[in-house]
Amino acid sequence: MKVFKINEKEYNTKKIDFNMICNFEDLGISMDEIVKKPLSATRAYFSFCSGLNLDEAGTEIELHLIKGGELNEIMEGMSEEVENSDFFQALNKKA
Repeated sequence: MKVFKINEKEYNTKKIDFNMICNFEDLGISMDEIVKKPLSATRAYFSFCSGLNLDEAGTEIELHLIKGGELNEIMEGMSEEVENSDFFQALNKKA
């Protein structure tokens, strides 16, 4: 698990597993669209990590960016969780 900061508050990354992917799909973001919609995927992932709803998560991210923050940490954390995901490793073996 990796830690990232949004507006000076620390959050832990969350494991990306089958249920997380289903949650993304429930929000209209398929696995293919994670690359095509990086901001929506980042907002959804931050929502899951923070416990905020999508609008609140988007507002926090916007404030973070306005204050000069970047999204590198959360995007790197999300990528790391994908790489370390047993679910994705199993999918890659079958592909």
